[in-house]
Amino acid sequence: MMKKASLSLSFIQKYLVNNFGVSTSRKFVQRLDNILVLLCENPEIGRIYSKERGIYSFVLQKQVILFYRFDASNFIILEIFDVRRNPENWP
Repeated sequence: MMKKASLSLSFIQKYLVNNFGVSTSRKFVQRLDNILVLLCENPEIGRIYSKERGIYSFVLQKQVILFYRFDASNFIILEIFDVRRNPENWP
């Protein structure tokens, strides 16, 4: 996971804990883990975000989009983007 994605995940977890409770944050992380297993096995199920840069996206929830890249031996999480943030920060 790239540093930016890790920071975004921390931000989302803090937001969920502060606004909805620890249980909701745990459910989000569990869903993320389940989706990552699925994507590692079948990375092409995501939507192509940038063909030139080889970036894919996958909607985790309607407010959160996962951006990633992969090749034969690597799966890299580039960003976990909360769409409620400023649209100018869109990856």
